Amino acid sequence: MLVGIDPGREKFGWAFVKKDGSLLLSGVTPLPEFNEWLDAIGSGETSGFENWVFEGKDDELFLPPVEKILLGEGTGMKKVADILRSENLPFDAVSETYSTLRARKLYWALHPPRGLGRLVPLSFRVPPRPIDDLAAWRLVLDFLGLFGED
Repeated sequence: MLVGIDPGREKFGWAFVKKDGSLLLSGVTPLPEFNEWLDAIGSGETSGFENWVFEGKDDELFLPPVEKILLGEGTGMKKVADILRSENLPFDAVSETYSTLRARKLYWALHPPRGLGRLVPLSFRVPPRPIDDLAAWRLVLDFLGLFGED
């Protein structure tokens, strides 16, 4: 399993992704809780994730061992990278170019607008929640080569 992390100044998005690119679980967590989040994934248990999860289902989910951590190179990378290094967790830094715009497309693919909202062009739509987790998923998909340029 791969883990994507999209770090920011105040929060970070994360996504647990199978090697085929399918999303197991994703969410957005306040940056001060990064160590707590690391402890939770280290144990493989998601029982404490309920306040952080946006996509996927964490009921009784036991996460497989993490094979690779992919960390976005944008805002907030240094702080998260320092914590990962202090925990002796190897990671690969990956480009975050256009990850937020690409995350919007993922959001609307997962949650298509209904009713008159379908008439509003994608470029004018703003998701009703933070999408840092989908940006993290997109980092993994790009790493796996499952998306071309869009």
